[in-house]
Amino acid sequence: MEEIHLRSAPLVRVIAQLRFPQLASMADGGVAHALASEMSRDYPLFEKAREINPIIAGSTISQQEQVASPVWRLQTADGTWLVTLERSSLSLEALAYAGRRDFRDRLIQLARVFINRAEPPRFDRFGIRYINRVTDPEILTNLATLVRSEMMAAATLELPEQTTLHHSLLEIQLDQGRHSMLARCGIFPAGTTIDPAIQFQRRISEVGFLT
Repeated sequence: MEEIHLRSAPLVRVIAQLRFPQLASMADGGVAHALASEMSRDYPLFEKAREINPIIAGSTISQQEQVASPVWRLQTADGTWLVTLERSSLSLEALAYAGRRDFRDRLIQLARVFINRAEPPRFDRFGIRYINRVTDPEILTNLATLVRSEMMAAATLELPEQTTLHHSLLEIQLDQGRHSMLARCGIFPAGTTIDPAIQFQRRISEVGFLT
């Protein structure tokens, strides 16, 4: 399929993730450090963190540190590419997506190094997510001419005078055999989001895909 490059693509983040069973080879962190060493030319920044799970009990929220679930992160010097390695997943994240080929090549290189070091017996799941954000007021005003009406949800409603749309969200999941796609499209007020990992400052249109 021919790839069409947009002059002002609204993509703000692309994330691909490989999931695998917890591996004995990763018990001591050796795989993470070997991966960091071998990929250091492209991802010179390295840090280790610990996974924190929020626990909600009534009106109280507490945090419990999971010491046995470390997270390792590699990053490019400019911060536009991020690699995250956990006990059962490997992710590649792009904040400056330049095209499918560049992203694919980076992901293949990363996966090859990880496979050579960790020797996973299998991968349980592969997912890729595209996040688009539209903030230009002129585009938002004419969004109905750019996006199919089926994906606009209540955003296409003709509202009475002095009535404004606060927010609109549409979520669709499609399954085909072992593959699935999840899409979310919406318009939200400034400073709000449906994904805590993404900071939105103005109204957005977001579409996410998981396979």
